[in-house]
Amino acid sequence: MSLILRHGEDPFLQKVRSTILAHRMIPQGAGMIAAVSGGPDSVAMLHALVHFSREMGFRIVVAHFDHALRPESLHDAEFVARLADALGLEYRTERQNVLAYARSQKISVEEAGRLLRYDFLERVREDATVPVIAVGHHIDDEVETFFLRLLKGASLEGLCGIAPVRGNIARPLIRVTRNEIMAFLQRRNISFVVDSSNLEDATERNYVRNVVFPILQKRFQGFEGAVHRAIGVLQAENQVLEELAQELYQSAVTAQDNGIYLDRLKLLHASRGVSRRVLLKAIYAVAGQRSRFARPHVCLIEGLLSRNKPSGCVQLPHGILVRRMYDVIHVGVQDAVCQRTPYELQIDSPGVVVVPQLPTRLRFETYALQGHPLDFADTSAAYFDAELLPFPLLVRGPRPGDRMRPWGFPGSRKVKKILIESKVPVHVRHLTPLVAKDNEIIWIPCIRRGSAAPVTRETRTILEISVTGAPSCVFVQPRDKASPDVCEHS
Repeated sequence: MSLILRHGEDPFLQKVRSTILAHRMIPQGAGMIAAVSGGPDSVAMLHALVHFSREMGFRIVVAHFDHALRPESLHDAEFVARLADALGLEYRTERQNVLAYARSQKISVEEAGRLLRYDFLERVREDATVPVIAVGHHIDDEVETFFLRLLKGASLEGLCGIAPVRGNIARPLIRVTRNEIMAFLQRRNISFVVDSSNLEDATERNYVRNVVFPILQKRFQGFEGAVHRAIGVLQAENQVLEELAQELYQSAVTAQDNGIYLDRLKLLHASRGVSRRVLLKAIYAVAGQRSRFARPHVCLIEGLLSRNKPSGCVQLPHGILVRRMYDVIHVGVQDAVCQRTPYELQIDSPGVVVVPQLPTRLRFETYALQGHPLDFADTSAAYFDAELLPFPLLVRGPRPGDRMRPWGFPGSRKVKKILIESKVPVHVRHLTPLVAKDNEIIWIPCIRRGSAAPVTRETRTILEISVTGAPSCVFVQPRDKASPDVCEHS
């Protein structure tokens, strides 16, 4: 049974119903977690959800997180437990020392509470196997957030308020005011608890709410509505930039198992407002949406992009490391790219092998030369005389003292020097796969072919080794196909 608009309904419930319908917050036949602190906002939200659940028959699980910051917090938890029981709802609770966590992580108490609270809610959601977590943010929260972000110099996106739905978080009250919530509770004679810390001005949000807003209200009565309308304008204009950023993201970003790769030149040629959004999207794609990054972090990456030095790195919170490798920017988990685990794979027959530590596959195939044109300009493939190069072959990482006999060069050269000349950054050279026959290196994919087993007029069977999927060495700068470093028919 679906939720529909009803005339003559309580005005508060009507607004909440309209918001739920507009943003499709309750999937048909699904359930939701209701995050309830015991305060007026979350209690009003819970009663509204219970009202709607009688129409739709969806499941509600009440979740209460005790921050252990006030002596009366245990009383709040007991109140929510009694409320859930009176409404016939499932109940989950957890108590953690938020203050101790904030000190250990060197973050604010407010941020620590947010991280632990949402971690708890997500665990409850997964355990209950429901798709949505409902929280009690309303218009006044959105206006407070707008002012706090404005005073901290937020971006356009940061000034766009609180999204009605973000991921699996839904905000059914986001279109109602605090006064409307209190009026609803009074009409229904619904009790709630009061968080005494909200009456203090110690936190920035409480100071804005308790000190700044009353002053503004004296001169600009009803300013909250004007700010809310301005937020709507900003959201519409932000959407335009977001669409441009999405286009750039699709063309400049490649996602791999070990992180995100970005095209530095495309970012530099884009407008700064758009490229910044792409950088943030890439960071969040690796770190997760519950992490927090801000303008200073983006500015650090911009400095990495624009400086003359072709390589370098920036360390960000949450274990994120951003590396520049010439015109490639890599965003990944710190040290995930630089694990030095030696490997050696024996290739006994044609087939595909996955290169360890890289999102790369090498394909080995043999076929008759006749009727198969060979593209010697393609550096992602190498061709050999199969009769002169029988299996087994080896795929391994570079070793100290490695040398190879490159095609077209007299004698041998150090593999290390070849990698340096190919602009492979020092911290990832050990990841470059080498293809060898016994002790001779026959190919460095995308970089150099050895002189072994050349294709000649006498060749009848071809052994083709090629890269499938991602490039075999994403750190190598593209080479000019007009000057291929491979053998041709002699």
